[in-house]
Amino acid sequence: MYPLAILAFNRPHYLKQFLDSLVEATKVTPVGEISIFLDGQRKDADIPLVDECELIFKSYFPNGKIFKSETNLGIAMNYDRAEKYVFEELGADYAYFFEDDLVIGPGYIEALNQILELMKLHPQIAYGAAYGESSYMNGVRSKNSHSLDTLGHQWGYIASKVSHDEIKADLAEYKKLFSEVSYSEKEIIRDEIQSLFREWGSDFDELSQDCAKAISLIKHGYIKVNTNFNLGYYIGAIGEHMTQDKFDLAGFESTDELKFAPCQVTTDGNAVNRLLEHLKHIYRFNK
Repeated sequence: MYPLAILAFNRPHYLKQFLDSLVEATKVTPVGEISIFLDGQRKDADIPLVDECELIFKSYFPNGKIFKSETNLGIAMNYDRAEKYVFEELGADYAYFFEDDLVIGPGYIEALNQILELMKLHPQIAYGAAYGESSYMNGVRSKNSHSLDTLGHQWGYIASKVSHDEIKADLAEYKKLFSEVSYSEKEIIRDEIQSLFREWGSDFDELSQDCAKAISLIKHGYIKVNTNFNLGYYIGAIGEHMTQDKFDLAGFESTDELKFAPCQVTTDGNAVNRLLEHLKHIYRFNK
């Protein structure tokens, strides 16, 4: 069994919904050590909210590990310490990562484990999720398809240590750009971030750590995949990169067709290569 890391900050109302669903999913498919990485406060009002998240986690997983930051790291550096812990300190070959705003069905982790078996057959697959992003963001309901699609938002996924090690140097360059500004102020260093992405071969105009990872993965020949059916849904209407208006516009509120049973997923080498080419197109890689 592989470790599971949760990334959270100051949204106990989201965390509780996620943990409710995680408990049910781990009854169906057990996992290894469960830990939470709580970011520190930006302002005094965050302190009781972060403390509440800690208490909520303890109530669900009394034996789980808690890593609580004394300062506000931002999501990029919070992920950094979670990845270092599971891959470098624990030495896990694979690990599950969840943010606090994805509600998952009982079969979600089972589906991730099916993707894990495909990752072993096709090491080019670095990340795999099972919330069927394209089936609601694009208005396409392909619930019965067992094939995999490209993964956009990295909310609840399994990742490989091999890919983590491969992109570590690139991500260190990205994180170095935040030595003078916080992650929430990344717009200030837009030119520097985009210049770095261009060095990696991409003209993509987003700045997030999700994008940095995706671009570096593609640069090294990796892909990230998602199912074509919904085993989870996003609830984070308010967050680092989300507002209620954006949430509604993206159609997340209407994500109502979920399959809460494990589903078979399949792929082959040709499909992996097609997905890599599709990701290159999405992230505007130079020809």
